[in-house]
Amino acid sequence: MASAKPKKKNPRLASGRKRVRQDTKLNAANTSLRSKYRTAVKNVEKAVLAGDKADDPTLAKTNIADREFVIANGTAAQADEEFNPIKGKEVKVPGKVVSITDTTLTIAVSDDAKQANPLVADFSVTLKEAPKTPPAVGSDVNVIGTIDSYTQKPVMITMTGGEIEAKAAAKPAAPAHHAAPARRR
Repeated sequence: MASAKPKKKNPRLASGRKRVRQDTKLNAANTSLRSKYRTAVKNVEKAVLAGDKADDPTLAKTNIADREFVIANGTAAQADEEFNPIKGKEVKVPGKVVSITDTTLTIAVSDDAKQANPLVADFSVTLKEAPKTPPAVGSDVNVIGTIDSYTQKPVMITMTGGEIEAKAAAKPAAPAHHAAPARRR
């Protein structure tokens, strides 16, 4: 006969019930984080096996969010292994502006950083020159620059020689077509 798990007792005290609620939330959060980490590692390993990692300067084949997740949550050796192939490469990175000074731009690139309130910077870009019209905080930008270094805790990837990609001019809107007013009889 198979042994059954012992039935958990429901706590009677309010503090015990609160502890059960908190443990449930914490367990769900840890499970989610562990799952994200495993998925990111699997995606990176697939890219390595396919030989795409070293020849991917645009980061199109290996998602930048996966790389950043491994850098932030992996060991130092895993972070170095993930960062070294892209170090010194010129890449185009889309993100939301967190702050901008004369020649320093910080942007949120990962989904978690973009959805945080307030925005959390995970890329720091040293611009070649100060932009004539700096982008507004919270606006979407594409930055082209050379990946230089990173810090693991908190995650911050540093780029040098950055330029803010100019957006294509928007087409003027067509005039609204209004129907002729009906005639009175």
